[in-house]
Formats: sequence, C-alpha cells, structure tokens
Amino acid sequence: MRTIFFYLFVIFFLNACIATDNPTVKGFGTPDITACGVVPAEDGYTYAPQRPPLFNARLRPDVFYIGWSQLDSRNDLRFPTSGYDPTTGINFEDKLFVSRELPDGTTRTWQLLPKRNVDCTDTDKIRIHSFDVAPDGKSLYVSMRQGTDTHLGIYNYNLNSHTFTKISLQNTTHFTTPTYIGDDPITGHPMLFVSKSVTDAEIPVNYRAVLKDEYDRQPTTLIHKMDAVTGDVFRIGFNNSHQQDPVLITHNGLKMVVFTQWEHQAKTNRFSLWKMQVDGSDNFTFFGQESAIDKSAKNLSQPREIKSGPYAGYMLMMQGSRNVANTMLNFAAEGDIVMTKRVNLDVRSERIVLETVSGVGINDNLARNPEHYNAESFVYAYRASKEFTYHIYIKDFLPLGQGTRKQLSPATNFYHFVQPRSYYPPQAAVNAPTNGALGQGRTSFTNTAL
Repeated sequence: MRTIFFYLFVIFFLNACIATDNPTVKGFGTPDITACGVVPAEDGYTYAPQRPPLFNARLRPDVFYIGWSQLDSRNDLRFPTSGYDPTTGINFEDKLFVSRELPDGTTRTWQLLPKRNVDCTDTDKIRIHSFDVAPDGKSLYVSMRQGTDTHLGIYNYNLNSHTFTKISLQNTTHFTTPTYIGDDPITGHPMLFVSKSVTDAEIPVNYRAVLKDEYDRQPTTLIHKMDAVTGDVFRIGFNNSHQQDPVLITHNGLKMVVFTQWEHQAKTNRFSLWKMQVDGSDNFTFFGQESAIDKSAKNLSQPREIKSGPYAGYMLMMQGSRNVANTMLNFAAEGDIVMTKRVNLDVRSERIVLETVSGVGINDNLARNPEHYNAESFVYAYRASKEFTYHIYIKDFLPLGQGTRKQLSPATNFYHFVQPRSYYPPQAAVNAPTNGALGQGRTSFTNTAL
C-alpha cells in the first residue's frame, strides 16, 4: 500500500519549481515562467521505450519534447545560442519529457531530465537546446548545458539506465542540434551532424577569438560532423552566418542532409533550407524563395521529413509569418507550419500550409517544430496566441490546414513545451557520400550546370 501511495505522489506532484525572481523578457510579448508550479509527470526511472503500437488503425509513437522555462531569448532565429549562458540563466531550469498516447484516449507522461531525488526534487539545473533519437533506439543525443558549464555540449542519454555521458570534447564552443547521419565507413562509429560555433583556431579570424555573424553579435554556428564515440569533429559547412537544424533525408535515392542556413549577403537577409552530402559536397539550396512557386521570401527553418502515408517524402518546416518591418518579429522562430515535395531540385515546388498565423498584429495561432507522427498526422508545438505558453499537439494532415488537433503535453502552463521528436529510431547504416567514393567539390550534383 505504501508503494502505491508513493507512485501516485510521483505522478501528480512533481514540482516544477523555478525562482520567483526570474526576469520576464519582453521582446516577443511572451509569458516566461516566473513562479513555481506542478507538472503532472511520472518519474523517468519508470519509463521504458516501446515500438509504436497500432490502435484505432494508426501507429502511436512515444513523443519526446523539451520543457523550456524561458522562450523569448530563444525565440530569435538570429541567436541560436542565446538563452543558455549560466550568468543570465542560472535561476532557470529546463526539462525533458516523453508522452505516450494510450488506447483509452488518455496520455501518460514521464520526466526524463533532470533526474529526481526521492523527495521528487530535481537533482540538477540544466538548459536543453535540442536533441534527437539515436539509431539504437535506446538513447538520445542531447545538446544541453548543466551545472557550471559555460557552453552547450552534446550528451548521450541512455533511456534504459537513465544515465548520460558527455560526447563533445571542447568546452569553449557551443554544440547544438545533433542528428544521426549514418555510421562511418572506416571506423564503424555512429556519426552525427551538429551545429557548432567556431574559433579562430578552426577558421582564422584576425580580430576576434570566435567567428560571429555579420553584426558581431552571436557566435556563428556551422555544420560539423561528429564521431559519437570519440567526440572528434570535422567542419564541413561554411557560411558568413548560422547553419542549424540538420536532418538526414533520402531524395530520389540519394542520401542528403537538409539544414537551415541564414542567407545574409547584400540586400538578402533571410533563412532558407539548404542541403549537402555527408562529406560537405553537393552544397546547394533545397527550398526557399528561388525554389518556391509563390516566390515568397519568408524565413524557413526547422525541417523534418514525413516518413509514411500519402505525404511520404514531403518536407515539414516552420515558416516565419510574424513579419513587422524593421523589428525582431521578422526573425521570430515561430509562425506557420508548411510542407513541400521537392521532386526536381531545379524546378519550383508548392508550399502547402498546415497551420497559419492569424489575429490582429499576427499574434495568434503561433506554431513551431513540426515533426512526423504517423501516416495521418504530424506533431508540433502550438499556442493560441503570444499570451500563452506552448503545448505539444497532434494534428491530422487532412483536410489540409483544417485537421483535428489533440493536445499531448501535460495540462500546465509552467513550461513552454517545444521540439517534439517521435520515437522512430533511424536505421543504423553506413552512410558514405554517393556519386563517387569521396564525393566531389563542385557546387551541386543535382544541377549539372554548376
């Protein structure tokens, strides 16, 4: 009987305490967390991953996601490492959750990070940037900062032992947005693409120690390949400004990585989707103003591939739509959810809207972080307006833009729940460049004129 009461206590009274003196950032008009609250979640030690069950004719994968205690400083596409500095965020804490749909229509939720003491208090204060599922299905690759760390690092979190180990070696640069791209053909080690800030030792910069964007505000994050066993990294991306959100896809039988790139040259100032092979070759635009039928220059980011159903092979993405001239809202990391099917990369394709911003001052129906859920639906972060915190929702594709929406995250407003990732572990496979053993240095394999 004592065990039963303790179990119920763990489920319903996991305190999500945050210092009441936390500042509220006003930039996007977003409510940041300024008081303690209760998150109805079970202790992560009782969680065990499972293959997506099938009920009501649909697969129902577990969904992992982050609970951010603060959004505003992390809601600007131009500042991918902002909001993680311990000198400004030491009183904040983030959490990592996983939720599971049940056949009776209810949802079960666990808190995975940070770990908890027997009295249900957090053992550590952490800030989580991003994460992805490892190919073994038993662990997650997590970008986070813990304790006295000054920069974001890459960790492997084991879902069975509920322990994590640090993979990244450098402690003076940020490592973000990890994603598995395949096993190295020589070592056999799993390889990741990460977005990492760089120093003058990596790219010689005469007047500063860390490469920054054109306005010298933020460290520039570029795509690197990381050995998930040794932690060694090799830079394969180069740009004047940030590269983020890598994701491995298969396009017409060709393995490639799609990512977000800040295009900031002359009068051009936007975020678009780019692609490359695993050795950095075949680097070219994937989807943006030049490749969309409507020729829209709205920012695009957070790409994820639809893996099954009638829209298999389509690319989901966030489209910035809170545009107000000469304000930070132009670069808000929230807006519409759209998708497109890239068949011929030299031909424009249609963008299909699945969720769109509305309301006076374009502050309602805000969305971000789309992710494949099953053949009939996707999962994403959504909030009714800028006055609300984010929750995780499942939404049907059909009817397009009008599908049924169901909340998956716990019924609490003490966190911004963002970045859902469905539990479909990627298939472990050797992933060497194609069209030549080592790839080629030309601009594009898909456009023979280049």
